[in-house]
Amino acid sequence: MNSILVVDDDSDSRAILAKFFRGAGFQVRAAPNGREALIALAGAVPDVIVLDVMMPEMNGIEFLGVVRSYLRWAQLPIIVLTAYDSPDITEAAHAHGVRSIFRKASYQLSDLLRCVHRVRQDPEATCETC
Repeated sequence: MNSILVVDDDSDSRAILAKFFRGAGFQVRAAPNGREALIALAGAVPDVIVLDVMMPEMNGIEFLGVVRSYLRWAQLPIIVLTAYDSPDITEAAHAHGVRSIFRKASYQLSDLLRCVHRVRQDPEATCETC
């Protein structure tokens, strides 16, 4: 079964994404921050992670640093969602192997779903981002 981990501190965003991906046939787990996402990863590795950047306890960039330090997660496809249009965030995400970054204010769920399918098939793929 297709599986996805949604990591976002905003409960409304997390719920919308989870409902959307379930409707698209994914088994969805969700976490409110990077620390909880690491606990979820220890239980089962998803096919793709959709990750917010600015979160309490452990933000998305810190999470990426931990995930990429483990060989078993080094190639795990991760798509970043962020409300912040910052070159520093973009650079840090790319440095950790993220190839697709969507801006929360301007992305379409259908584009995000296409990207999820694409990176599942080819973890090296990039997606057009908003």
